[in-house]
Amino acid sequence: MSRLYAKISEAELKRKIIEAIKANLDPLLDEDALEDVEEDWPYHISQLGGKIAGDLSKIEFDYENVNISPAETRNRLVGFHNINGFTFCGVEAGGDWENSVFFIIYWDGRRLRGYIPNIGNTFNTDTKKAFGNDHKADAKWFKDNCSDELAAEYTLYLNPNSDKLLEDIQHRLKEKT
Repeated sequence: MSRLYAKISEAELKRKIIEAIKANLDPLLDEDALEDVEEDWPYHISQLGGKIAGDLSKIEFDYENVNISPAETRNRLVGFHNINGFTFCGVEAGGDWENSVFFIIYWDGRRLRGYIPNIGNTFNTDTKKAFGNDHKADAKWFKDNCSDELAAEYTLYLNPNSDKLLEDIQHRLKEKT
């Protein structure tokens, strides 16, 4: 089943993300702390609530390390993008002990949504956890789903496949008309 997105500019999407984060932060934060969110909002992505929190809870991963900078990864989908009218923010997040999981934040016309592509991502589709959370299950997954050569070379430092991620995203998300 397809999900729907609405057209939005990159600047407007970023503004909506920051507003949503601020809305879920501790109401006792002072003005300086709220200004810090403007600058450091990626570090507060775990504060996104509502529907997006549910969307992203389908896979278990940590928000210890969050990246939206294309310069810090091999994944060309990280950061803000507009591809054929579809605007999204690509994010990698994960703990030190696990592979980062790639997900996108987008606007559906009413609210922010999150989507975690299955194809090309770095999580175990059997356990629904980032690779690195269950080494025994991860080794079994690689043995069952990959060539013997790749399974033997399994390492915690896998890179997502940007082409496959984009294929998955374009297959799943359609423009709201």
